[in-house]
Amino acid sequence: MKTYLQVFSGGFKNQIIDLEELMEKIKFVAEKSEVSGVIIGWAVNREFYAELKKGLDEYNIELYFWLPVFSELDYFEEFQDVINYKNESKKSTGFQEDENFNFYCPNNRNNIENIKSIFLKHFSDYDIDGVFLDKIRYPSFSNNLESVFTCFCDTCKEKMEKRGINVSELQKKINDIFTDGGNNKNPLGISEYKDFKFDFSDPLIDKFFKFKEESINNTLEELTDFFRSHNLKIGLDLFAPHISYFTGQNIIKLSSMADFIKPMYYRATYAPAGVPFEIESYSESFPSKNSGEIKKEFFEFIKETGDEISDKYMESELCELKNKFSINNICSGLEFNKIKDIALSNTDYLERSINSFYNSKIDGIVLSWDLMRMPLEHLELYIKLWNKNKL
Repeated sequence: MKTYLQVFSGGFKNQIIDLEELMEKIKFVAEKSEVSGVIIGWAVNREFYAELKKGLDEYNIELYFWLPVFSELDYFEEFQDVINYKNESKKSTGFQEDENFNFYCPNNRNNIENIKSIFLKHFSDYDIDGVFLDKIRYPSFSNNLESVFTCFCDTCKEKMEKRGINVSELQKKINDIFTDGGNNKNPLGISEYKDFKFDFSDPLIDKFFKFKEESINNTLEELTDFFRSHNLKIGLDLFAPHISYFTGQNIIKLSSMADFIKPMYYRATYAPAGVPFEIESYSESFPSKNSGEIKKEFFEFIKETGDEISDKYMESELCELKNKFSINNICSGLEFNKIKDIALSNTDYLERSINSFYNSKIDGIVLSWDLMRMPLEHLELYIKLWNKNKL
């Protein structure tokens, strides 16, 4: 099983790590297990990555530059933000310094060209083996109440109308969802969950989510072709499968575009992409005060029998991806870092999760999302289990 180490080097304007300290931590893991790659970003410092590449080459470790795509890049250029169903643009609040979680429309041609030109101008001459693409989605419920119901910019409206979606009627239906004061335990009208996608009883809502999926697929296909034209390997950062569809991510389709995918099974994280945080945000995003029933109904649709995403459920999802859909590039993300009030992982949680990963026979594990904030005992546990399962 492959091992990737993920490192947050700081936002685009502010590098926060020291190369010598970083290499010490990488060596600690690499000398006692086998590390396939290091994912690091997104501070801008060509010399830093060049020196890091030299150090990694000694251990035959690949270097992936961690690049946010539909967020964060407004540090360099002006982007068209996603527009909500009220025709408004809303800014988000970041969960850590230098990260804002403001999202851009994936259909806007200027946005797509900006992503390419930013890479060409600032990163194309970096000595790297690949890119690790993050924020390749629409915003999630954790951004704000209405963030899933985007985008309604002029480009998206035109594209939706061409696909037979009555935009004004759709906006009215979405508004009804948020103004319904009843005790609706299924506010989105989910009718089925199958193959990691949701169907919705209302045809317009169903078409809207299919449009979002199509938009992400089409733009990512163009962008991954672009990066491959620069002889780069590609990793993709994805939500856990049971929540990814709300953000436009079809894990099966996206897996075909990448050398590896990293579904974020962050079950002890209370921030965007954290499974409990996203599900709680979903259940609390509607006018009904019955958030407990909304959450319970959601779990029933995805066939999770408990009140949280269990080890067994996670394992069954991964087995389905491997066996039913023959996806052979799954490297699951697990939050090895420990951050007060945000990432609450501990050795028991990590051991259970790692064992589930091995049981499902996935292709690798990404020690996420910041090596520099991973306790020594967490790394020692991983090394022990890696060596145990290697035998």
